[in-house]
Amino acid sequence: MAEVGSEAAAPDGARAWVRRNGLLTVVVLAIFVPFAVGIIWRIAATGDDFASFDPALLELGVRAVGRDSVLVGPYSRFGWNHPGPLYLYWLAVPYRLLGSTYGALAVGAVLVNVAATAGIVLVAWRRGGRALATWTGAVIVVYLAAAGPIAFDSWNPWVTILPFTLAVLLAWSLACGDLWALPVLVGVVTFLVQTHVSYAAPVGAVTVGAIVVVAIDARRERQDERLWPARRRALVRSVGIAAIVLVVLWIPPIVDQLIHDPGNLGQIFRFAREGQSDNTITDGIEEAARYLGVLPARLVEGTTIASAGGSAAVGWSTVLTFLAVAAAAFVALRRRQRDALVLIGFAALAAVAGVITVSRIVGPRFDYLVHWMTAIGAVLWIAVGAVLVAPASRERVKAVKVPAWITVVAAVLLVIGLGWLARDVAVAGQRADRDADRPPIETMVERLERRLPPPGDGVVAMRVPQPSFFAWQWVAGVVLELQRRGYDVRVERGLQSDVLFSPWDLVEPGTAPVAVAWDTVQPGRHGDVEVKGLSLDVIDERRSPARWRRAGALEARATPRRSPHRHR
Repeated sequence: MAEVGSEAAAPDGARAWVRRNGLLTVVVLAIFVPFAVGIIWRIAATGDDFASFDPALLELGVRAVGRDSVLVGPYSRFGWNHPGPLYLYWLAVPYRLLGSTYGALAVGAVLVNVAATAGIVLVAWRRGGRALATWTGAVIVVYLAAAGPIAFDSWNPWVTILPFTLAVLLAWSLACGDLWALPVLVGVVTFLVQTHVSYAAPVGAVTVGAIVVVAIDARRERQDERLWPARRRALVRSVGIAAIVLVVLWIPPIVDQLIHDPGNLGQIFRFAREGQSDNTITDGIEEAARYLGVLPARLVEGTTIASAGGSAAVGWSTVLTFLAVAAAAFVALRRRQRDALVLIGFAALAAVAGVITVSRIVGPRFDYLVHWMTAIGAVLWIAVGAVLVAPASRERVKAVKVPAWITVVAAVLLVIGLGWLARDVAVAGQRADRDADRPPIETMVERLERRLPPPGDGVVAMRVPQPSFFAWQWVAGVVLELQRRGYDVRVERGLQSDVLFSPWDLVEPGTAPVAVAWDTVQPGRHGDVEVKGLSLDVIDERRSPARWRRAGALEARATPRRSPHRHR
């Protein structure tokens, strides 16, 4: 009878929870409904799925999971891969389940952001109850509106932004005494660093900061003989689990470093040590000032993360953010609100590490390399909310009744927010900006198929004269599409191909039975396929001595391999 009564009471309990947390419910819906729409959009989307350059290279990495030894992460333009394959492993799951399409990658990316956003709200609930969770959810709604299509894109510089926000909040929760946060923090930090190495300094700084705070607190707690034994057991358990997580997740890149010469991690460390940057600390400060005020600018001026890069370094929104944080820090100091001060300190620590990271960028400061700094602005505004709700106890915060008019206003804001995000989902679904080269790729592939042997009849190699940066954006797309159609397609090694393609997509020059030679269209000579000023000749190395000579001429013009030891 008790079980029946509990089941009958469950719906009433759910309804009562919604009544008590009406505003928080509205905010949570404002966050997750657009994500749900984005997932449905991607799954239901039809039409062509041709990707080029960076999107194609990412999908090639995902396709290799389960087929080749994928031990490193996504492509980097600096000649190495990002440290680890954790993101590629994750994307392989929805990719295989949803038909191996580019849209499936976006579904995987959206799920990453859903998990990160849920974690952000839950940590806020843990540290400040319903009030801080509601405030944090509102900050995330505005942030998603500012992010636009970025929140629905699978590109590794963008899919890591919300997880970075979660990492800072997890470090904060750990420093406030939640030892369970350490293994979770280690997992999130590993995902960030393996997927985009630029996060190493900021997440490393906040993680070390959290560990230092925990160590100081543990030293003080040792003086309490009643509480210390249980606390020590909890510390040992947390550290042990975190160590296991760390070791397991870093096995692939460590194995790559041990079995290959040069290993990918070694190349990254060498680049970090020897790379010459034209940027300065002043440049880093300017970028931080430009991006930390995106949230207020979004509410007033409609600024987005993408458009913030062209704005003035110090605008009114940046000044407002700094003033709000300074006022919050002053109040927290007066009231001795340690937890809020720790969060403000961690955000400042991440900002300082970010400034240093920007000053170390080699080459141009492309916007996508600094977009992640907007997440620090979101953390700063969450910290302001932590100060506002901290005076109330946990029980008092939970008991606050939300007036009906506030819920109505929040519902209106929800509708507006959903309108923003629905438009952004549609834009993300079209992928017009970075996939404008799909029609040439489709034409190339369809014409090549008429001249290539059937799929399964040996490796087909892409042979591109060096240097020829003009062709590479289409080479990546053609390789991907031919692989989708069942061909075993690789790219011949060379200075540029070694930089652009991962080891599993490379083949030694002249070893494939069939090659596709890429060149520019030459007057008086017609290639097998001519598109966008490019000429593609299919060369059957097994049957045509005459074409052997043409292949040799192209090979003679090729730039030698970058390193005779790069074999993975």
